[in-house]
Amino acid sequence: GVDSIVGANLAAVLSGSSVVCGLPRQIAATQAARIGGCEILRETISGEGGIRQVLSRISPGCVVFCGPGAESCWSQSPRAAFTEEAVSTARMWARAAHEAGAPFTCISSDAVFTGPWMFHPESSRSLCDSRQARVLRGIEAAALAEHASALVVRTHVFGWMPDACGPGWIERELAGLEDGTARGQDPFRHATPMLATDFATVLEQAWQENLSGVFHIAGSERISPAGFLARIAQEFDLPVPAIGRPESLVERPQGFGCGETSLRTGSIRRAMGVSLPSLTDGVRRLREQYENGYRDRLNGSAAPPQGQAA
Repeated sequence: GVDSIVGANLAAVLSGSSVVCGLPRQIAATQAARIGGCEILRETISGEGGIRQVLSRISPGCVVFCGPGAESCWSQSPRAAFTEEAVSTARMWARAAHEAGAPFTCISSDAVFTGPWMFHPESSRSLCDSRQARVLRGIEAAALAEHASALVVRTHVFGWMPDACGPGWIERELAGLEDGTARGQDPFRHATPMLATDFATVLEQAWQENLSGVFHIAGSERISPAGFLARIAQEFDLPVPAIGRPESLVERPQGFGCGETSLRTGSIRRAMGVSLPSLTDGVRRLREQYENGYRDRLNGSAAPPQGQAA
């Protein structure tokens, strides 16, 4: 899933200190994707036998599965395929990683949840009943069933995408803000977004702590899509789009990612003794990445600094 928001940025961050091999989910991205310091596997892997062959050849220190949960549920990305095949694929990768003796991490989404409760803990039973959410929970269950020490991480990321795999969510929103076509965003649903490179740094620390089971890694601030877009506009010195605000919410929102998906992150903070970054810091770093050449690394035109994360 190196052609996902999490996968691309995780590869870009880790390639500064580790050997990273990435496999896109889409054939077109396999041919075009370039990430500085990351080897893109340009082959079609057929079934569990093909997965075993790849793992045998590269002997990974960790396998990260970035399926449909590796995209923000706010992005409406056409890349995210919420099908039973995605569950089967996760099961095969988890089983093959277990047989190869490699740690396995499965990236999932905050959109397994819905309102009315805020800041869902890992054990929350306020579950979204959409088809997409059921697929995500199926992927989580498959990972945990097939790999006894699997790490399942629910998150909600934002960040830059490689040009070959985009335009991504942030790129589309910025284009709309720049040309004045940005639409009013939903002021009701809320989540806890986190910059993808910040997420990658925390995830790497979780591996160092040998964490397993289900954990939430997300931002420290709850915000709506409307509020988030306003923050982006302000940081990039662009006009803030008007926000339509109905007087009241008569019925609870229904549908994938349409309700309250904010995540409680107390478990990861206690397990690692860390604080999680604020949204303000994340949006500021997003702007810095726009200007400091980080996006060149996502597009393969700049090598990562050795021994240094993004």
